Amino acid sequence: MYKRLAYVAIALSALLLLYCGCVQQNNTTSTTALEETTLTTPQATEPTTELSEETVPVPEAKGLPDGASCTMNPDCSSQYCTGNVCCRPGQCGKDGVCYDDRAHVGDCQCTGWEIKCPGNEETTSTAETTPEEPSTSYETTTSMQETSTSTTAPDESPVVTDISGRRIITTPEGISFYETVLTYWNIDEITQVNGKLVYSGNIGDHSYIVYDGVEVPGVDKYVIDIEDIGGKLAYLAHKSGPEEEYSIVYDGKEINPGYDEIGMIVDVGGKLAYTAYVYKPPKIIIVYDGKEVGTEYGDRYHPADFNGRLAYVAVKDGKAFIVYEGKKITPEYDGITSITEINGKLAYVAKQGDKYFVVYDGTESSRYGEIMGLKDWNGKIAYLAGNDFSHLTLVFDGKEYPVDGLYYTIVNGKPAYPSGGFIAYDGKEIHCPYKECDMDVLYGFNGKLICGMEINHTAKTVLLEEV
Repeated sequence: MYKRLAYVAIALSALLLLYCGCVQQNNTTSTTALEETTLTTPQATEPTTELSEETVPVPEAKGLPDGASCTMNPDCSSQYCTGNVCCRPGQCGKDGVCYDDRAHVGDCQCTGWEIKCPGNEETTSTAETTPEEPSTSYETTTSMQETSTSTTAPDESPVVTDISGRRIITTPEGISFYETVLTYWNIDEITQVNGKLVYSGNIGDHSYIVYDGVEVPGVDKYVIDIEDIGGKLAYLAHKSGPEEEYSIVYDGKEINPGYDEIGMIVDVGGKLAYTAYVYKPPKIIIVYDGKEVGTEYGDRYHPADFNGRLAYVAVKDGKAFIVYEGKKITPEYDGITSITEINGKLAYVAKQGDKYFVVYDGTESSRYGEIMGLKDWNGKIAYLAGNDFSHLTLVFDGKEYPVDGLYYTIVNGKPAYPSGGFIAYDGKEIHCPYKECDMDVLYGFNGKLICGMEINHTAKTVLLEEV
């Protein structure tokens, strides 16, 4: 979430300040290019359990065909066609049945669009691939005292299947996560809507959204932001190209406001609010519950819910301030980049000159070159701050934590963030359970840490949920 929204925030903040006439040239400071954090761990050690003499039988996986025949689906290449059934990309097909990646097919396993058997004696695939080493089986006792089979690829931690059938992988430090292997390219955002987990990312030239374990149909554009609006799923989508278009999908219905650009969507008292941009003549407006608000001001942006009512930033004569219930309620600044409510009190990020600072209940924080990600975490204030976007520190509940990147989360009052090639969480260092991987996003859900990551040099993306 933070990688994508940080990019959007940086671009939009610059555009907003240009509109306000507030951008000041500063030739002494340059912003370093942002880099993704790569989590690399040494080769995992062998499990302490002894190799069993015989492989423990694994029941055959249930087929998961999508119901569309090959001839009915023009996007179904011969690689995904089996018995006139079209499998999804990343699945293996055999005898008219589709299997997810790493699922067992009798004594064999679906691996990278092909079915591999012990000793590579049989390979079922229409695509040409390089043979891989077979998996090694171990007899492992789970925490529920149920014997199951784990499979491990070279230099990866073993995967265990518990009594409920969920896959569990353990980091080198001994921290266990439920593992979900996805067929998507990455995970950009993890959040929740109406108490249910939602995540999204890229697949091909568009995005996907999985809500409560089910892929949302009809997502044919690039998803920029996902929000809970009145307990219903809403997301902002963008179609690039000659016919560039921004649209909002709310409760399954697409809204095409017709503006040149849409900056952010939020829930205000259970109703939809968003920022919209008009290029000619240039202006920024707020739309709330289908109506434009604050027309008496110049540019308006950053709508927010404050005590169930709309608050937003307005600009007049080159100065920014916050309007609430139609009245100006803050001093004027060179810019305001974020608004939130914490313990019923107003918090926002303001700019004076070339410095940013947080104002909470009328009290100003220290001043920084950049601030982003202002959040309320169970009544405690959190944000990222630093001299520039390449050197940020997490400020949470008055303490500072070194962060590598532009994202973090708080789980049960404890921060989790990338730092020095690992995830720092609850006083522990969590390293990648695979040979090498890139962390996409972190999120706290129902008191558990959730990680979205890409396994390097493979087409695999995984969702890890703390056990």
